[in-house]
Amino acid sequence: AFAGARPASEVKMFIDQLIKLAQKGAPGAEQALDVPAALKHAAALLAQNDVAGAQEIYALILSQDENNAAAYTGLVRTVIAAGALDEAQHLIDTAPEAIGKDAQFAAARTALDLARNSPARGALKKLQDAVAARPDDQEARLELAKGLFA
Repeated sequence: AFAGARPASEVKMFIDQLIKLAQKGAPGAEQALDVPAALKHAAALLAQNDVAGAQEIYALILSQDENNAAAYTGLVRTVIAAGALDEAQHLIDTAPEAIGKDAQFAAARTALDLARNSPARGALKKLQDAVAARPDDQEARLELAKGLFA
């Protein structure tokens, strides 16, 4: 569950600790990284639109466990959020086989498809206005939902 927004100083301190652990490469450094906590933290950063911060954490996890499906999927989602859809497609196409079979990874594929087919950011306002004007228009509601999801 989302623990709430964290102050920028706390986020920076957490990222700095992760980077130091990765740079040390010392024996036991992998055990020192709490992967589930790091995944939650990265997801929270991505939810707050801190794409770069989330990307750093996902990359750090992958540097220690290249087959971590949650981290790889998170990395793909950060690339999608950054608008680099071709790069996201490349990550999906070159994913390790074990990750490609993961259900979370399938959701990342869907997110990329939706992002490729989503309306432009300015069009979201028009869709919101259309739904507000015609709340029973299911097609407009569906288009708005697709745009918001992407």
